[in-house]
Amino acid sequence: TPGCFAMTELGHGSNVAALATEATYDAQTDEFDIHTPNESAIKWWIGGAAEDAILAVVFARLLLPAKRTAQQPNSYEDMGVHAFVVPLRDAVTREVLPNVEIRDCGYKCGLNGVDNGAIRFTHARIPRWHLLDRFAQLDRSGVYTCNLSRSERFNATLGAL
Repeated sequence: TPGCFAMTELGHGSNVAALATEATYDAQTDEFDIHTPNESAIKWWIGGAAEDAILAVVFARLLLPAKRTAQQPNSYEDMGVHAFVVPLRDAVTREVLPNVEIRDCGYKCGLNGVDNGAIRFTHARIPRWHLLDRFAQLDRSGVYTCNLSRSERFNATLGAL
């Protein structure tokens, strides 16, 4: 299986607006830091993840550096949920990549032929161009551009599914 769709989280189910997985932009490296901040943010029941998927389309909150102050030297602006292409396994060896943890969700009442898995990211790094940017773009310097309101972009992103 070349890839999987990683939206559902253990603590948020299909409530996409409440997803907690983070994609923090680092302009110094031109990368996103993909991170599962807590147990409830683990991607859960992800079809194809447990044994086969090499890549995942991961839905995560896009966090951009906000204006720094002495009181908040590490503050970020939450731009809402966006989709990112995140490698899970080496394409040749099929070994799970560093900073990615995958486990099988186990036996279920039906469709046991689907290898449903749980995915946790611990500061996995991906290049900026792995942001799926049909509705919003981010340039090298961290400037975010979107011609839609936040709710319109969210609805457009989900409507394409």
